[in-house]
Amino acid sequence: MNSPPDLVELCWNSSQLHELDLKNNNLNGLFLNIRSLKAQGKFDFIKNNLDTLSCVDVICLVETWLDEADSKYFSIPNYKPYHFTRSPRGGGTVCFIKSTIQCLNCQFDSSGNIQITILKCKSNSMYFNSILVCNPTMYTIVDCTDLLGKYLDQIGNNRTIILGDFNIDISKASIQSDQYMNNLATRGYHVLNSNITRPASGSVIDHLITNCQNISGNIYTITNPGDITDHNALLWSLKLKGNKN
Repeated sequence: MNSPPDLVELCWNSSQLHELDLKNNNLNGLFLNIRSLKAQGKFDFIKNNLDTLSCVDVICLVETWLDEADSKYFSIPNYKPYHFTRSPRGGGTVCFIKSTIQCLNCQFDSSGNIQITILKCKSNSMYFNSILVCNPTMYTIVDCTDLLGKYLDQIGNNRTIILGDFNIDISKASIQSDQYMNNLATRGYHVLNSNITRPASGSVIDHLITNCQNISGNIYTITNPGDITDHNALLWSLKLKGNKN
């Protein structure tokens, strides 16, 4: 991979975060395990921070804990929401796609508590796939990688970004993490982030993944979310080169 992205750590309430200049010609996104989007103050927290991150194209949230009736109340101006509402316990995801990006196709799939959303998008002349994964428990790692692998095999070499809480800690060597990384590598994918995403356990269980071999830009781990969640956020601004449309 040429020109790997720079990994930067920032705090939610830092002046550096609010002074970021995300490039309009990059693909800019935000990912966070929100742990109940309808809890008091959480959705306002996301929207208020977007005031200073106006160039974000894709907002991906997992563990929204929304049912179908809830989801209609959670929208953001100038974004189209793609809600995958929760199973009986936990889960739930949403992708907010900026109105300037065309979504050509949307698929939802699940296996047990695992949820996957696959969006095929077009931004100007660039086509890309955005995949959002929520795996609520580490005990379903095999099911998660099998379900994701099914769609990666269908996508082939087409330009793809994957985001999710996989509950697989890639900061420590283990049979599970080795199998997971090998499954990605054999399909031409690699994890871009390595900073801690869940401070309480010192683990890297939220992942930003791509099959693009020539990529540049920045990946920011946004720390100290306070009472919002116990996960750090991932903010990225990437130029995706190569791979098929």
